[in-house]
Amino acid sequence: MALLEELAVCGHTHHLDAVAEAGAIHTLSLNSIPAKAAIGFVSRMKGLRLLTLLLGGRGSLGEVRHEALESLRVWRVRGFSGLDLGNFPGLRELSIEDQLRLTELDLAPVAESLRKLNLWNCKGLQRLRGLERMKALEYL
Repeated sequence: MALLEELAVCGHTHHLDAVAEAGAIHTLSLNSIPAKAAIGFVSRMKGLRLLTLLLGGRGSLGEVRHEALESLRVWRVRGFSGLDLGNFPGLRELSIEDQLRLTELDLAPVAESLRKLNLWNCKGLQRLRGLERMKALEYL
């Protein structure tokens, strides 16, 4: 698995943490992963640059911290209601789609690095903090 650079895991949860052993992965998509499945292993994936969570369920990404992650996509994840961007200080792109329970997003922790922000169909979003502090933002 040393040469594997991109991986999509769809619904599989048994020994999911073994993915972290593939050190060359820079793009990971976790699709239809239930909330009970731990994804903290993503924090150990030093070469990871793009993480996509699609479908499945999860309240937040609190168990994941990644300083080198550049792009994060959270699309249609059931129950998703919180995101601490302080866990991803190098983030350059953030895309959040169809997250009706997300009520607040604080952009201040990525004010220096975030260049692209996509927020689609987040009808419950009431507060977007730190937008005025964005220094590198090119696309909103």
